[in-house]
Amino acid sequence: MAVVAIVACVLFARQPSQAETRVSPLSATAPGVNIEIPTSTGRVVDQTATLSNDQAEALERKLKDFEKRKGSQVGVLIVPTTLPESIEQYSLRVANQWKLGRKNIDDGVLLTIAMNDRKLRIEVGYGLVAVLDDLSAKRIIDEIIVPQFKLRNFAEGVSEGVDRILETIDAAPVPATNTLHGSELPHK
Repeated sequence: MAVVAIVACVLFARQPSQAETRVSPLSATAPGVNIEIPTSTGRVVDQTATLSNDQAEALERKLKDFEKRKGSQVGVLIVPTTLPESIEQYSLRVANQWKLGRKNIDDGVLLTIAMNDRKLRIEVGYGLVAVLDDLSAKRIIDEIIVPQFKLRNFAEGVSEGVDRILETIDAAPVPATNTLHGSELPHK
């Protein structure tokens, strides 16, 4: 996936609640060794239990419905860390491996959040950069996601950020949904 992206350092504190269960975080790797890319099990992959099951399922349904209607594929990945890689490198590797977006249209978007690193990034396929450009992505991060994260409203920040991404894509002409997909994301 060829991409244009925006990255932000998020100023929020992340401390797991006592009721929170951690989902097998990726182990640390030696310097210079890239961490493994998680398998795409759907449109939402949360390795940190930041989202409850209900929140993740609601987001999954929203993204599935959008993809059926509009054709563009949007994914959300929440990981503990991307280190030793930068979030830019890691997000690009994930977007390429997951093959987000339709082949020859490149209309995929990936919202990557590294909770322990306090960083997030929106990767945008070239087919959408005229609509969801760097400035638009920066505004979504700075005006929607980060303010919620600072209040420790992580699920709301993710959901509202995704809503704005979808609204932005929805406002633009994108090829019809009957265009062949580059890959089919697994459906839950």
